Amino acid sequence: MNQYNKVEIIVSDIYLDKIIEKLDSLGATGYTILTIEGGKGIKKGRQQIDGLLPTTHNSLLFTITSEEITQTIIAQVQPFLNKVGGLIIVYPITYASGLPLQK
Repeated sequence: MNQYNKVEIIVSDIYLDKIIEKLDSLGATGYTILTIEGGKGIKKGRQQIDGLLPTTHNSLLFTITSEEITQTIIAQVQPFLNKVGGLIIVYPITYASGLPLQK
């Protein structure tokens, strides 16, 4: 049985399409995107999403991938996020229903 991981990426909406293209090319088969209405971080402090430009909006994208694809995503996406200011978090999944069975 393969190990699965949940990969979460928080990034400005102006870079979201690039992240999606990269995930598709690396073998992620699906994802979910949630709009972030506000938050507080170390770099920017507290933020409310009240601006009109896409540079003021962030989204949380998450996907479930195998360990192999997860490691590829980290290697390929982290350098980009370091440049544009984003965050990637990986969680091992101990249980999930509905994932395809793999040998």
